[in-house]
Amino acid sequence: MYKNLQPLQSTRHGQLRLNPEGGYAYAGQENFAPVFLQELPNLVREYFICFPNNQTDLPHVLLGFVKDKNAYVSPHGQWLGSYVPAYLRRYPFSLARGDDQASDTFTVALDEQADCLGGDLGEPLFTEQGAPSEALEARIQLLKGIEAQRQRTQEAVREIERQGLFKMEQLSIQRRDQPVANIGGLRMVDSDALEALDGEALKRLQSLGALELIHAHRLSLSNLRVGLLAGGGSHTQKQKDPLAGLSANQLFGDDDLQFRFDH
Repeated sequence: MYKNLQPLQSTRHGQLRLNPEGGYAYAGQENFAPVFLQELPNLVREYFICFPNNQTDLPHVLLGFVKDKNAYVSPHGQWLGSYVPAYLRRYPFSLARGDDQASDTFTVALDEQADCLGGDLGEPLFTEQGAPSEALEARIQLLKGIEAQRQRTQEAVREIERQGLFKMEQLSIQRRDQPVANIGGLRMVDSDALEALDGEALKRLQSLGALELIHAHRLSLSNLRVGLLAGGGSHTQKQKDPLAGLSANQLFGDDDLQFRFDH
C-alpha cells in the first residue's frame, strides 16, 4: 500500500496538500487489514474478523477472497462499506519507529507517491509558519489513537493465545462460477477450549477486552456469506444505507457460496 515512506518535514513537504476526496484506490489490492478493539462495534456488522498467523498479534478483517482484490473498493476507488478501518484511513501517513527500536518514540511519515497528495487541491499540510495544519493535526491524532489501540489490542490477542484458545485453520471458499480459494494460516478461536475455561480465566479475558474480541470474531463468521464479501465486490456505488441495493443472496446468504475451515 505504501510506496515511498519518508519522514514528514515542513521544509520538504510544506507545499503539499491533502485531497480528502482522493478515494481508496490505494487499498484496492489489500486482502486483509489490521483492526483494533475500539472498532469492533462497527466491524462486526460487515467484516469477517480473524487472526492471521503473521506475527503482528493483531486481529484483521478479511477484505477479499481473490488475491490482490479488495471487495470493499470499487473500480473507481470508492469504499463500498459503511465503515472504513482506521488502519486504512490513516493513509498516506504512518508512524515510523525511531532508530532505537526498543524505544517508544515515533516519527510521522508519509507516502510521497500517494495520489491524494499534491500542490493544487485539498487542505495544506502546514501553515505559512510551518506548523501542522488543522487537517494534518487531525491525522496525527488518528495515528496516536491507533498506536494506543494497537498496544491494547495486542495485549488482548496475546491473552487469547496464553489461554490456549487458538487453533490453526485453513479457510476454503467455493462458488459455482469461480474456482476454489484457499486462505491458510488463520488462527481461529476454539469453541471447546473457550467453554472449558474457569471463571478466573474468563475474568482476565474480559478485563483486557479479549472476551469482547472473541465474541465479535465468532459473530462475524456470518459476514463470509452476507454482504460485500458474498457479492464479490461487484457494486460500483457506495450506499448511504449499507443494506440498500444488496441482492437477497447478499442479505440472507448465497447458497452458491460454500466455505469451510480445515485443521
